[in-house]
This record gives sequence, structure tokens and C-alpha cells, in this order.
Amino acid sequence: MYPRILLFLMAFVGISGFLVGFALELLEHFPACILCHVERWIFLAGGIASFFAGLWWPRFSSKLACGVACFTWLGGSAVALYHSAIQFHLLPLPHFCTIQEADSLDSFLKTSSISCDQRSLELFGIPVPLYLAALFTVYALLCLRMMRKKS
Repeated sequence: MYPRILLFLMAFVGISGFLVGFALELLEHFPACILCHVERWIFLAGGIASFFAGLWWPRFSSKLACGVACFTWLGGSAVALYHSAIQFHLLPLPHFCTIQEADSLDSFLKTSSISCDQRSLELFGIPVPLYLAALFTVYALLCLRMMRKKS
């Protein structure tokens, strides 16, 4: 498969993954924790970096953009694995992931309605962050392979 098409496909999946995540939370009422929001923003950042890498392919700057996309996808994989470890109770729940008591209406609206160890969405009994970790890792490896390939 051509690198440019693959990068545009990765960009489409990244940007639409960002949009689908927010749509699921707002329209279907699937609650999301802080780490879920971080994973969504990483989806968007990786999608944008992949888009620019595909746009600039096969020039030199495309390898730089591909490297940025690779590190973004690797960061997403690390966050998703960390989130999965918290959901499987392999790691303790961090302080920023707990549900805080609200003192006012403003602080109530800013707090998350779910803690990071709760699973709001599963597919075949496996939490979504584990799937995201696999997807982010595959995308990072593809970007690494494209960076090493001669143009």
C-alpha cells in the first residue's frame, strides 16, 4: 500500500475517532473519565500529524511529520496501556482520576462523572482503552516503517 494513502487513512481514523468519542459521550450518554479525554485528544493530534505527513509525502518534511505522528501514536499507546492497567486494577487509581466532591455548581460541571477505573464501554468484555493501545501501537510501527523507507 502506498505510504500517502496509508497516512491519509490513519488521519481519517484519528480525526473521526476524536469525533466519535465526543459523540458517544454527548449523544449516547457514555460517561468518560479524564484519561478518556486525553486519549481522544491524542487521537486528534495523531490524525493531524498523519494528515500533514501524507500531504507532504515524499518530501523531506514528511519524514519529520511522520516522526511527530509516530511519537504521538506511541504516547497514545502509553496512555491507553496505563488506562487499561488502572481499569484492570493492576495500578492504583491516581488522584486526578478520582471523583471529587463539588463545592459549587461550577466545580460540579467541571468534574468528571466517572473515575478512571470504571469501564463505561466494553467490546467482547475487553475495555476500549486496550483496543486503543493496540491501534496506537500499530500506527506508531507503521509510521516508523514509513520513516525508514526510501522515498
